[in-house]
Amino acid sequence: MRRSTQFLAAACGLFLLLMLPGCKEEKSNAKQPAGQQGKTVIAAVFEAKLVEVPIFHEAVGTVRAEATGVIAARTMGTVNEVKVREGDRVKQGDLLLIIGDSQLSDRIKQAEAAEREAKEAVKAASAAKEAANARADIAGTTLQRQKELTAKQVGVQQNLDQAAAAQREATASRSQADKAIQAAMARLAQAEAAVRIVKADSGVLAPYDGVVTARLIQAGSLANPGTPLLTIEKTEAFRADVSVPDSLAGKIKAGDELRVAVPDLIPEPFAATVLAVEPTADPKTRTFIIQVKLPHIENLRSGLFVRAYIPNGTTKTFRAPAAALVRYGQLTGLFVLDKHGRARFRMVRPGATVDNGQIDILAGLQEGDRFIPIPKPELADGDLIEVAQ
Repeated sequence: MRRSTQFLAAACGLFLLLMLPGCKEEKSNAKQPAGQQGKTVIAAVFEAKLVEVPIFHEAVGTVRAEATGVIAARTMGTVNEVKVREGDRVKQGDLLLIIGDSQLSDRIKQAEAAEREAKEAVKAASAAKEAANARADIAGTTLQRQKELTAKQVGVQQNLDQAAAAQREATASRSQADKAIQAAMARLAQAEAAVRIVKADSGVLAPYDGVVTARLIQAGSLANPGTPLLTIEKTEAFRADVSVPDSLAGKIKAGDELRVAVPDLIPEPFAATVLAVEPTADPKTRTFIIQVKLPHIENLRSGLFVRAYIPNGTTKTFRAPAAALVRYGQLTGLFVLDKHGRARFRMVRPGATVDNGQIDILAGLQEGDRFIPIPKPELADGDLIEVAQ
């Protein structure tokens, strides 16, 4: 309460400091009435210094897939069935549509059923092999134990013979299980090949993993060789197409690293590499396009809005830790030391926050001013500052 009351009393006199950053309050505060000088507070003190910082032009762009393919017909025929719609995700080898064979769906279902049966046979053979291995291990252990007992003349020869026979039987079962797995794997390979062949007869398959972005033909339409059928966008890699003013031509080249943000997914800028720069500008907008490779981002998709920050020279500014800012309602300022070493609230105009927790101070500071980088909660205007060592 005390800090707020003292601030409101001085707010009107401090307001002009936003327009006159070099002004100081020492003159108006030099004569403090006795008893209103405040307490003594130990605090660290920073000195305001101009630092050279880069200037960035904020450009906008759009997320694009690095690879987009148009699937075309290879044979003439009527499109009997289209199995996908816009927005569907597909895997490489998935059946997209059927041309000219009304029985193809049934044959595909039969082939896929045989494939499933073959997979189950492989699982059963693998389970049988595990059981055979277990029996062989037990038989081997039993045989070894009988041999040791017989050598000590404790065991009976008949028990040794039975253990040896059991061990031979278990070994044979293991060998049969191995052969059964090999046979099941061979049947599975044949079934998978049959599925691929029957799909390829009159079906159009996905050439890679991706998302269907356009369906260009409907069931019942006639497809000729080369007729566009579908557009599939590869989802493994994305880029950003960013529109940049032609005034920055020559300042950007392939291989440069830029800071990019995708506000809908990652608002904070991250590093991205320039893939290519289009050699010509649009004569209407006086802009050219740069392609920026984007890293893997969950849920990234084409069409999302992108911001890119293009280096465009340098300037000098003051910087302070973001923790140094003190806010009273909508007013923001720093505690600056006057010539008597007392903390005085001074309104400042903050700018952008940078990566290391510093913030630009656009107005309200002058080089050489001393301010409190981390003001304590009890610090108030007029308190005497003892500089921490």
